[in-house]
Amino acid sequence: METKENKEPKKLSYDELKKTASEIHVAYQKLAAQYQKLANEHEEALKALDDKAFSQTSFFLSCLFKVLEHPEMYKNTEFVDWASEDIESILRGFNSALTAEPEDKPKDEAE
Repeated sequence: METKENKEPKKLSYDELKKTASEIHVAYQKLAAQYQKLANEHEEALKALDDKAFSQTSFFLSCLFKVLEHPEMYKNTEFVDWASEDIESILRGFNSALTAEPEDKPKDEAE
């Protein structure tokens, strides 16, 4: 049978506790620095994607507006109508995104 003494962990001295706490603190600082580095990289990657998407959308919209500035240059009137509808769709979508409520609201569990 095991005695009560074998089940209890060894009690550390003040110096051992101080050393262990210091090691834990150093490990925490390393993890916090690594986390911050990864968070910054993630933020930069998202910003680059957002910038690229904005540039592409801006270019596309400018082309669509050029079509509407000179509709007589296009034989296909359906193309001009399509350009007009796309402008409307993009602008409505942009407005909806700006006015939408955040989706990650915490839900009340009592409901």
